[in-house]
Amino acid sequence: MSGDAPGGAVTVLAAVGTAVVTACALSLVLRGRSLDVVSGLWITLNAPVGVLALWIAALVLQRRARHAVGRTMLAMGIVSVLHVVAATWADVALVASGHRERIPSSQRAA
Repeated sequence: MSGDAPGGAVTVLAAVGTAVVTACALSLVLRGRSLDVVSGLWITLNAPVGVLALWIAALVLQRRARHAVGRTMLAMGIVSVLHVVAATWADVALVASGHRERIPSSQRAA
């Protein structure tokens, strides 16, 4: 292992990123948001990608501190986690302002 390996800091970042993504996903689920909303916000794509990319980056950078794959995965993970946070924040703001999800025509009362 290299002497200047940022493994500890990246591992902490991966753990924090995992906690943030989990909190955002729980926020959406506990507020009763449908899978269509979560999917429309691209959270179903970015949440797992963010978590996996951060942990892969931590593993790579612990072994090879300046490896380009580790740095690329770290950047991908950070951007994905930031997207999940921004999308969750936007959804909370939209719901608070009164923009509820549309009820599909098959579920409307006649």
